[in-house]
Amino acid sequence: GRFLTYTDWNLTNNVMLRDLVAGTSRPLTNNTTYGQFGYSGWSAISRDGEQVAYGWAPPRNPDELHIASLRGSGVPASHRLRQFAEGESIRPFDWSPDGKWIAVLIERVDKSSLIGLISVVDGTVRPLKSVGWGGGDKMVFSPDGRFIAYDLSVIEPRPQAQVLVIAIDGSREGVVVDDSSENNVMGWAPDGHLVFASNRSGVLSLWVVPVEDGRAVGVPRVVKENIGSSWSLGMTPSGTLYMWKRASSPYVKIAPIDLKSAQLTTG
Repeated sequence: GRFLTYTDWNLTNNVMLRDLVAGTSRPLTNNTTYGQFGYSGWSAISRDGEQVAYGWAPPRNPDELHIASLRGSGVPASHRLRQFAEGESIRPFDWSPDGKWIAVLIERVDKSSLIGLISVVDGTVRPLKSVGWGGGDKMVFSPDGRFIAYDLSVIEPRPQAQVLVIAIDGSREGVVVDDSSENNVMGWAPDGHLVFASNRSGVLSLWVVPVEDGRAVGVPRVVKENIGSSWSLGMTPSGTLYMWKRASSPYVKIAPIDLKSAQLTTG
């Protein structure tokens, strides 16, 4: 619960490590200018807090999955666990409790996505399920490491997002949150409650549902109303949830453009 990782979208596109106790941040990759040696997107810290897995897109080369140590100071050396096919991208979401697997989403060239596990030992992929382009926004292991929960958008008959749980061997899967609303995985509490964000009540709120053996064994209940964000940064072993929330409003500017030169004009 001391560290979290994020991407420096503004200056360098480095993977950054935030020390929540010291209030400091340091880069885990070595860009000195924006995208100098590559681009990062998604990252995940191992359950023991010793390592981070992150996606990396080197210039003019296929995307890669890297692992680096969080010990020490400065930019750590990283190990390239796997390189993907041209045009594929990788989202590492969570480490298994035993540290042997990383739950990932691989976006493929054919506009489909693969939910799967990547071995920390040798980088092999265990496919679990093919889904549509974009897949989901969060995947988390159950406390016992036997299941993965993920959210998946459904367009028909109306836009909504379900929460599903799948066994790590792919043997079975079931919907644990099925409602005509947007539902997004936030974390899996140590006591077995699956934590998710939902707008079913009219405002985006934090909900929990008890899950046993991969199945919901109770009805969802709200634990905090109007949370303002469905982007989870992870849950600590003690059950504290960290989440990303926009600190300022986005804005749109309108300006004339010369389409031939692709330049903004002042006229």
